[in-house]
Amino acid sequence: SCAHSVYTQRLDPKYASGKKEKCRNLPGHGHNYEVCVCLESKELNDSQMVTDFAHLTWFKDFLDTFFDHKLLISREDPAFAIFLEKLSILESDRLKIPSFVECKVFILKDCEILETSQKQVSIFEGELISFECSEGKGVEGDFYCRLFNGITVISFSPTGENLARLFFEIINKKMEKFNVTCKKVEVWETP
Repeated sequence: SCAHSVYTQRLDPKYASGKKEKCRNLPGHGHNYEVCVCLESKELNDSQMVTDFAHLTWFKDFLDTFFDHKLLISREDPAFAIFLEKLSILESDRLKIPSFVECKVFILKDCEILETSQKQVSIFEGELISFECSEGKGVEGDFYCRLFNGITVISFSPTGENLARLFFEIINKKMEKFNVTCKKVEVWETP
């Protein structure tokens, strides 16, 4: 389960006949996504499989870290920049975690997940930035902890198509050491 606002949505009125661009609405809308990954190999491995499901544990962890119960915020969406600036957590291109909040920052950069506890991170640091805050002091600390835990900053419009492309690239990079390639990725958004 995660949410997004597709700020890039544009409907052609000739074909959409009075439909509104609801996917652009703030703060976004949610889906229970389904992801199908098709892997292939020229030959079976020593276990007589393309690969073992255990070799994909990293993908579940990746999805949990960056997508599970998150609002996908595109760094390219001017509305979210305004929102984060109003909360005093975005200045120029830097996300600022308040000093009274304990937080780990996860950054997907070149298909690798980096972890840091820095209190500031550039929104251009990687393709994805997610947070795991464990403690915030007082009501305000709890607010910021819940806010950071609930967002992932992404480098593109959060469409199902763009998510499928990202997953495809990451899976191919991670699985090449097993001589396995990702043939296709399908992403469905539930209605």
